[in-house]
Amino acid sequence: FNYAHQLFPRSRIVHWDIDSTEFTPELGAYFQKTDGGIAAQRFWNDSPEILVVDNAAVDWAFDAGAGRVWEITDADSLMWMPDTSTIKFKIGQSDSGNIAEAFWPDATWQTISEVKANAAAGSYDGYRYLHVKAQFNSDGTDQPALSSFSINGAKVP
Repeated sequence: FNYAHQLFPRSRIVHWDIDSTEFTPELGAYFQKTDGGIAAQRFWNDSPEILVVDNAAVDWAFDAGAGRVWEITDADSLMWMPDTSTIKFKIGQSDSGNIAEAFWPDATWQTISEVKANAAAGSYDGYRYLHVKAQFNSDGTDQPALSSFSINGAKVP
């Protein structure tokens, strides 16, 4: 987005007629309206997080299937991290597919290189479902982008 565009707070995104220039601290984000009138979030330097999922109806990214668990050997992602930005990950595991029941073996956010090393070491093995969170970090001058996240491995009994 053009940085000269007017920003709109998230809490007022559907109420364009209300004062839209105030910051909404409890949500930590401004929003802006694109030329086509579509509300869109402008990247802000507060390390927003997303849940990477298989589809919108589930909390998990990968399902080994009934009676099977993952043995992961590698992971990869297609991402763009210009200049001062990074994208980091957390991999969670569960037997239910419910994000609230996920176990997160990594105490801190991991680069894709660290995720690859952990996957090769078996850190994410032994559960039916894998959950993936991505964190976008920037100083506010650029906007990283994540296109995909993939794993390599086997589904074993």
